[in-house]
Amino acid sequence: MPAAASDRARIRTNLAACLLTQYRESGADSGADARNRVATPGDLDRAVEILEDVVAGTPPGSPALVVRLNDFGVALKFRWERDRHGSDLERGREVLHQACGRMSGLDVRWGLAAALTLAGWARERGVREEAADGYRVALALADQYLRVQLVRESTEGVLRSVHQMYGEAAEAFVRVGNHPASVVTLERGRAVITSQALQRERAVVALLAAAGDDMADLADRLRTAVSKLATASRPHPALAVSSAVGPHVIPVRPAARAIQGPGDADGR
Repeated sequence: MPAAASDRARIRTNLAACLLTQYRESGADSGADARNRVATPGDLDRAVEILEDVVAGTPPGSPALVVRLNDFGVALKFRWERDRHGSDLERGREVLHQACGRMSGLDVRWGLAAALTLAGWARERGVREEAADGYRVALALADQYLRVQLVRESTEGVLRSVHQMYGEAAEAFVRVGNHPASVVTLERGRAVITSQALQRERAVVALLAAAGDDMADLADRLRTAVSKLATASRPHPALAVSSAVGPHVIPVRPAARAIQGPGDADGR
């Protein structure tokens, strides 16, 4: 493909994502029988090279930069897990920090993915403070994303991808001794699930009410039940989201689980 082709970066990014997925799913990273593998360790190295080049060529203000940084960080994480080279750990953390930092506003979905990868990676390495920092950022980005996503048809898919985050984040806060933040986080997770359930029930009530007199009584009874559930689900004032969770910014440290994986092939 000509170097000047307008969609060259997108196609190369998709190629790298395919190589990463093939590497991970074929067992090339786990010592699986080579006779049963499609991918090879060289596929991972090629993906890293492609993504490094694509990221370097992506303008700073491009929305595509966030997903490409996430993919690059995931690729470096995979290679660090294989080789344990400190340079991959340092560079991988750096690019994931970039993706979930200030530029995450360009694409909150993939900023969230990067934050979860960063937090999960730190948890796997036993770096408790860094894991807690990562989950703070992930929680803030999840709040932003769900405020928009709750009005879309794909809401349930989003909830499935992040619901585990609340439990993992609560555990991370306990491990650094921040028990108030752990309680708040569990409450936030419960609130997200309850809010979605209430929205579905309200939609059902609206449909029944529009169906005519035959369904009016059932609609009224459901409306009362939903109202009671909404009242019961309001958080106790003592558990209101507050500064207990701490700041939502991870400082980039020069030295030193997706939504966590290579980005989708679409929309880059």
